[in-house]
Amino acid sequence: MTELDVDIKAIRGKHRDVKLSQVYDMDNLIRADKEARRGKGNKYGVRKFDKDRTGNLLKIQTMLRERTYHTSTPKIEMRYCPCGKVRKLTKLPYDPDHIIHHALMQVIGPSMNASYYANSYASIKGRGTEMARRRVRRWIDRHRNADIVFAKLDFTKFYQNIKQEKIYSALCEMYHDDGIRWLLKEVVTAIGEGLGIGLYPIQPIANFYLNRLDRMIGLRFGKAVFLVRYCDDIVLLGFDTKTIWDAVSMIRDYAKDILRQPLHTNVNVEHLTNDVPLDFVGYQFFKDYTLIRKKMKLRMKRKLRNFDKKESEGKDMTAKRRMTLCSYKGWLMHSNGITLFRKVTGMNKFSDLNISSQAKGKNGEIYYEVPVVSCGFLVGRKIIVKDFQTNVTTRNGDGRYVVLIEEGGNECKFLTNNPRLKDVLNQCRELKAFPFEATFKSRALNGNKVDYYFE
Repeated sequence: MTELDVDIKAIRGKHRDVKLSQVYDMDNLIRADKEARRGKGNKYGVRKFDKDRTGNLLKIQTMLRERTYHTSTPKIEMRYCPCGKVRKLTKLPYDPDHIIHHALMQVIGPSMNASYYANSYASIKGRGTEMARRRVRRWIDRHRNADIVFAKLDFTKFYQNIKQEKIYSALCEMYHDDGIRWLLKEVVTAIGEGLGIGLYPIQPIANFYLNRLDRMIGLRFGKAVFLVRYCDDIVLLGFDTKTIWDAVSMIRDYAKDILRQPLHTNVNVEHLTNDVPLDFVGYQFFKDYTLIRKKMKLRMKRKLRNFDKKESEGKDMTAKRRMTLCSYKGWLMHSNGITLFRKVTGMNKFSDLNISSQAKGKNGEIYYEVPVVSCGFLVGRKIIVKDFQTNVTTRNGDGRYVVLIEEGGNECKFLTNNPRLKDVLNQCRELKAFPFEATFKSRALNGNKVDYYFE
């Protein structure tokens, strides 16, 4: 009997309606296969699985029903991440591990998502770094006039140092079915110690593991401490230095006594200003504005310089440059970084060019950019005639006049081919009488025709 099996049967799980039979249901396995192969269509494991897809799905169903499944021997890879850290990634074959992991998460995922702390944002559908950024920025802006203090904590090699018996016990408190517990145990113990980074269920499970800590801070400090967490990165915001230190001490005690995991020791409580930022989820939050992280900015500039160097050697880097700029623009558009984007792309701002334009018609006449009204609408109204254009071509014919007027304080224009109005407007231009005020009138002529004139 292993340490993971001790007293597990005595734990009463919260969710009793989640069963292993739901995991190996064929419809669930088909959906799991569809999700697991997303973006991996050309991988060897997927192509091998597709040679007998139905037969392989039936084998997986039998393995789960009879509980003969055991996690395959993992392959460990050391990989550099964009953040600059070296990650030890755990890789498992597509068949059967990837499909079984997706099938498991499709069953326990809804209940697990419902249990997450409101301000936890990692590995949760509908949340993410952008929602975390928006939430932190909104809180800072709401308390802009207050003296804001903050502290940032994170665990030392969080996934590698997680105690498997601790997280398995927490999962058993959530799920009561023996089959679900057996399958979760296979996931948790995929590697010798800690959790295997790279396995599909690991990030949601690790995020769930810290839920109790989030709620303890909320119950203890209430609105005095605003906690935001992205996986093991914890940010505490508040207004009193002592209160923040008390919350930090509580997290340290919980990590040491309950989780038995070490925290980084470089924890400071600082005042948020326009000189001292909060670094979180790739952004630097200052008191009045937000910028992207400095490492990210330098990485973007370095990539663009490499593209310039390769283009000088005669290589076409247009497509890669466009893809790179689009990816970074997604970060810059959510921060105060549009000036940086214009600088690295050489893009000018139109308002800085001091260019003014006058719209022209087809024949070079001035185009009045105001709404068009009908002559019938103006009948009986007092108007101010400001200007007009002659010999304008419209869809109704040539030789029309376009008259710019003001009615009720709003500028508009009307089109006319009325000889009487055209003659009056020509005389007014000779007399340099513009603008002038008039009442727009109409009268009936023979043949039910309508004549318009100024009075």
